[in-house]
Parts: sequence; structure tokens; C-alpha cells
Amino acid sequence: MRSKIFSPILILYLLFVFETASFAQTNTPAKPPPQSQSYKLSANVSYHPGLSQCTGDIYTPNLAKGKQLPAVVVVHGGAFTSGSKDDFNAIESSIDLARSGFVVFDINYRLLSDDGTYPNNIIDVKLAAEYLFQNAPKYNIDRERIGVFGMSAGGYLALMAAYEPNAALKIKSPNHLKFAAAFCPITDLNQMSSATMIANYLGCDFEQNKALYKQASPTSYASTAVPTLLVHGDRDELVPVTQSTDLAEAVQPYTMVKLVRFKRADHLFSLKNCPQRALALTQLVNFFQESFECRQY
Repeated sequence: MRSKIFSPILILYLLFVFETASFAQTNTPAKPPPQSQSYKLSANVSYHPGLSQCTGDIYTPNLAKGKQLPAVVVVHGGAFTSGSKDDFNAIESSIDLARSGFVVFDINYRLLSDDGTYPNNIIDVKLAAEYLFQNAPKYNIDRERIGVFGMSAGGYLALMAAYEPNAALKIKSPNHLKFAAAFCPITDLNQMSSATMIANYLGCDFEQNKALYKQASPTSYASTAVPTLLVHGDRDELVPVTQSTDLAEAVQPYTMVKLVRFKRADHLFSLKNCPQRALALTQLVNFFQESFECRQY
């Protein structure tokens, strides 16, 4: 039986109001990512023709010459209403991955103010992966080694993009995402049904369309999941840790899943300069290194 350790009233208020405010305060846009001797930066690359919001920065490690490298799409958080590829945590994660030998696509996607309701921004993430696949020779990418990583709402989008079959979203090409990692993700919208943020994202209340809440949940796609890393704080009051533990339990019979729980860490641990943040980034790099190494031919 799934445990419920949070108050619906608390989630209703905090997820939409406090989370958005917290991100605005602690995850404000940073300066554009700097060039480095470790990687080449291609800024503001469009991956979804006709949508000006859908751009991203591509980090190509300098060691890519003559080598095909694994790639990771990075998806920022922000409660579906805010955030960008220039957020501190998105840039830092991208730089860490690039310095570790990954081509990185740190993307913007449609927010609620730009028609970013379900499933539009999931499609955006999938199309970012499609862009990497189609342009693999240009960026020295191994087409068989593309993964995705996201934080909070971005973690939800990363999981859905990796798990939900492309055909279900009327995308003709196959899903190119082979691995997924998420920090503090929402995974079961049924358990978060009292949150105003979720109702706004889906365009309806739970009682109006229960089937949609199930359809839009990563837990509903356990059988089509890819190998996954989940990192969550035990004291997360915005997105309870049960969101990750329940997904791990659902996915485990079908594929590899690794769950890392941080004691005394809240939802914003990945936005702070704290030991848990450093450990989470290490877990992230190690997960992709180990996963992609297994797929080298």
C-alpha cells in the first residue's frame, strides 16, 4: 500500500506558490555558460522549428574529435511555470557532464505561459533528443547512447520523455532516450491530484478526468521504462520522497533502477551549495558513465 505522508492542503498551497517562489529566489538565471578549454559551446540551438522557446545550448567536449560520445539532454525545473537553460543548476550539471565526456544539450521548453501543458513540453524534450540523433555526426554523438536528466518538474519531463512511447504522442520516429535520471521528480499525478500546479498543467481537476492523471504519470509506464537514477531528499515537503520510492518499486521488475535518498534534505537540495548537491552530481555522472559504458560495442 502506498504511504501518504503529506497533507493535501499543504501540497495545494506549497507546490504552486512556495515552490515557484523558492525557485525564483534560489534558482535565478545565471550568466550564459562560459566557454572553456574542456568543451565547445554552441549557444541557442533551435531544435523545434517554428517555436522560438525551444532552444538549447550544446556542450561538446574537446576530446570529441574522432570519437563518438554519449549525449545527455538536460531539463531545468521550475514548476512548469518558470526556469530556463540558464539557471544555475542546469548550467552546473551541464558543465559537470561535459567535463566528464558527455555531449550535453541544456534546453528550454514550453512553459505554461507558452502552451506548455501536457503533453506539449514532453514532446519538446523528445524532439531535443531527436535533434541530437539527427545531428549526431555534427556533434560527434553516438546515436545509441543518448540519455536525459531533469530536476523537479524537469525530472518529471525527463522521465515521461524516456518512458512514454513516442507512438502514444503521435511521434513517428522511435524514442532515442536510452537512460534517464531525475532529482526530486513528480512521478504519480494521482497522488498529487490536489496540487493546483498539476491541475493547471493538465487543464483539469482530478475528478474531471482521472484517466488523464494516470496517463500523464511516469508510474503508468513502468513496463516501458529505461534504466533510471532517482535522487530524492527524505524531508522534501513539495514532492514527497514516496514519489521516487513508488516509481522505483514499479520500475524494478522491468529494468535497472537506482534510488538515492538523502537524509535531512529538502526539495531544494539541488539548488544549494551543500554536501548533498555535490554527492548528487557525482551520482549523476557515475550513473551515466556506467550505463553508457555498458552499451559500447
